[in-house]
Amino acid sequence: MRHIISVLLLSLPFFSLNASAMLITETFVVEKQLVKGSGAGHIFELISAGYSPATDSITNIKLTYDFTEIWSLANQGDEDQYNDENYPEFDENRPHYEDEPVTFSSWIFNWRDWHGDVDTGLTVFETDWTRSNYCQFEAFDWQDEEKPSWCALNIDVAGTANAYVTAENNNLWLHSITLEVEVDRVEVTEPNSFLLLGLGLFAVWLLRGRRANRLSYVAA
Repeated sequence: MRHIISVLLLSLPFFSLNASAMLITETFVVEKQLVKGSGAGHIFELISAGYSPATDSITNIKLTYDFTEIWSLANQGDEDQYNDENYPEFDENRPHYEDEPVTFSSWIFNWRDWHGDVDTGLTVFETDWTRSNYCQFEAFDWQDEEKPSWCALNIDVAGTANAYVTAENNNLWLHSITLEVEVDRVEVTEPNSFLLLGLGLFAVWLLRGRRANRLSYVAA
């Protein structure tokens, strides 16, 4: 019995968990002007992009919105670019400018995140993440209160996450929304040739031991 335990212990190093880091990225192309009071958004499906709930643990999440500010006669920049003292209130040559207030919505980050002025470039949200099986957004059927609720968004279990943006004027063009998740993937390595050889020798040794015991019993 002691020999059996020794052989099994020697074989344990051949079984190992191999962890690897990887980046999964999905981009939703919008390419449209945001209209005041309306917006654009997307529900990301990471499983189809390569995410595996069984083997992957998300460690970091980054959400990126790509904007271009639209200049026009009604919007010639932002308020902080001009000094109102240089332009009388009713001067016809006075520039017209507006900030671009935007509300971002995501259940991964803040449910409602208001930004007073969004300009040309990237607006980025990023956070470290620890795997959890809790539901990020539980949906209800408001027309049927007796119908049970269900989990609509869960990035760890279902690989789903939402991103939405609503503008308060018509001065922004949204190019795209990108979700990036860093994951640690754990895989069990396949038995190698040394392990298979060791198990084979152990089986032969075990059969011989049993045969020897049987012969000694018959001889007795």
